[in-house]
Amino acid sequence: MTAERFAAQFATLLSGIAADPARPVGALPLLTAAERRTLLAEGNDTALDYDPADGVVRRFEARAARTPLAVAVRAAGPGNGSAGAEQLDYGTLDRLADGVAERLRALGIGPGRTVGVLLPRTPRLLAALLGVLKSGAAYLPLDPGHPAERLALVLADGAAAALITDLPAERVPAGDWTVLAADTIGEARRTADTDLDPRAAAYVLHTSGSTGRPKGVVVPHRALANLLASFERDLATAPGSGWLSVTTPAFDIAALEYFLPLATGATVHLADAETAGDGSRLRARLDAGGVTHLQATPVTWQLLLDAGWSGTPGLTALCGGERLPAELAAELLARGARLWQVYGPTETTVWSARGELTAAADGELPLGTPVANTRLHLVDPALEPVPAGVTGELLIGGDGLADGYLGRPGLTAERFVPDPFGTEPGARLYRTGDLVRRGPGGALLFVGRADTQVKLHGHRIELGEIEVALEALPTVRRAAVVVDGEGARARLVAFLERHGADRPALPAPAELRELLRRTLPGYAVPSLLLTLEELPLTANGKVDRRALPAPEAAGPDTGPSGAAEQPVGPTERRIAALLAELLGTGPIGRHENLFDRGAHSLLLARFTERARAEFGAELPLHRLFERPTVAAMAVLVDAAPRADRAGTAGRPGPVRVDRSRYAVNRGSDGALRPVLAGASPEGARAERPTLTGEAR
Repeated sequence: MTAERFAAQFATLLSGIAADPARPVGALPLLTAAERRTLLAEGNDTALDYDPADGVVRRFEARAARTPLAVAVRAAGPGNGSAGAEQLDYGTLDRLADGVAERLRALGIGPGRTVGVLLPRTPRLLAALLGVLKSGAAYLPLDPGHPAERLALVLADGAAAALITDLPAERVPAGDWTVLAADTIGEARRTADTDLDPRAAAYVLHTSGSTGRPKGVVVPHRALANLLASFERDLATAPGSGWLSVTTPAFDIAALEYFLPLATGATVHLADAETAGDGSRLRARLDAGGVTHLQATPVTWQLLLDAGWSGTPGLTALCGGERLPAELAAELLARGARLWQVYGPTETTVWSARGELTAAADGELPLGTPVANTRLHLVDPALEPVPAGVTGELLIGGDGLADGYLGRPGLTAERFVPDPFGTEPGARLYRTGDLVRRGPGGALLFVGRADTQVKLHGHRIELGEIEVALEALPTVRRAAVVVDGEGARARLVAFLERHGADRPALPAPAELRELLRRTLPGYAVPSLLLTLEELPLTANGKVDRRALPAPEAAGPDTGPSGAAEQPVGPTERRIAALLAELLGTGPIGRHENLFDRGAHSLLLARFTERARAEFGAELPLHRLFERPTVAAMAVLVDAAPRADRAGTAGRPGPVRVDRSRYAVNRGSDGALRPVLAGASPEGARAERPTLTGEAR
């Protein structure tokens, strides 16, 4: 801050005191009228002309009519290059989507209803999503890797009228919805173009909830159309472009990967779950050609670098979902990528800010500038603009705003507030909870959170949801969950306080995780579960997170009896050393379960890359989930096919992945077993609300 600006703000403060001596100090003005106008306008001239009714469905149908034989979507699984991969052209995808829409309409499902989609990442997934949109209903995307109880909870909370899935009957989540087997839905031909209300809901996406219950964000077609118009302008996506999609449909950023290519005549290269988590397979897919755009979290980009990716000519790279480290940005730029950092919460439709990075920089990277028809404001608790350099809460307004939370008018009113700065009647701003300040030149710099929400490996997690799940267990009196470490080594750590001596003892960590996996997605299950005699409390009786000990000082997460047995033989010793380095811990016993030492899916994915480099061994990720000990991994390494380090020869061919492997419970014997679907949520609604005006 310059001396001149400081003097002006001090004069404004004194004028405010003189005008209203009884006014609280915190409510006194600091900004001159001119400064206030400047801050509110800075960076917010984002007008872009677009037709809200010209959404993804209308644009896709126009492309299908114009170029029906162009490839719309191609499977990008292990070993799939351009030849021999499962694919659908625009005409076929359009007819399959019409078949889905026709089937739903026959059931009386249309505008104001939601339809769950529980499918693996194959071309048929896009047909299902488009078909739900064509019917006028909103799609409710589900991840097949999530536990059965959570899937049923989301379906019930989302008021699903139907569920499209390929699961066998015994594994389909049970509830008050019609189940449609995906392979029984054929093609159809519509008689007219689809006409959708831009104000109607396009999808309902559930995010973590601090009360222990996921909340469904209702996103209208208008907001999705604005996102596509903005990024079509920025990224020059067109026929001939190829988007490599690596994101689960249950993560909102997948909408950009699916629908921007289909709206612009490009091709979606759809990676399955195993490919998306394997750096070497992603590298091989990029090396096979045809990919011009890739959107991923920092973790996935790091996996690619760990796999030896040297760059893809002409690649446009989008990185978001969590903080982009400056050193990672420098690595991507050095490989010739056109690099964009993107930022935004689900409640404002995928991304609200973006910025192209053209040169490596030190320190915190800016969030970027608003996307089209979007406004960003930094405010104090009274919703007044803060001066440049002062930290404030980021509020977002504009055409990208969601309608709110399905069936939660109170929470919607709390987070979506009237816009005190706008001129449009009924305009609202979304309170992100992100703390941000304006740096040099007006750049927006992320500072932290106003609550306990975190981003971990690209996933948005409310720590309160995990704490509620833990405190629901009869033996846990209090729980506090924190993030320990940074980047790829970041992990969730839970501190537990048990009830008094008159209550049963806490179960072993393996049993606690088994209980948590019934309701929480795998990425939200803590890697470490540590017991304290008492959790530190503040004066008002809340857990004092700042007083929690470092995980290493709190004592070990109780492991299996074989934890102390040392590795045997050169392979086990090399594996144990690699894992200790990745975990950042001391020596690891040969029979010690790695999940009890803080391992998680990302760490195991990184281990497969290190094993490939160290031993030349190809290790399927799901096998490591099944056998997460040093001794078992050594057996896998010794028996694994060897990779050709000079090229792609020797790489595994296409593998059909049983996604239930990724939703696992650990039994009392420590063995990992697939979670079976079929649970029905307690208290499922007998009546479903409609989406029209519901979220508001």
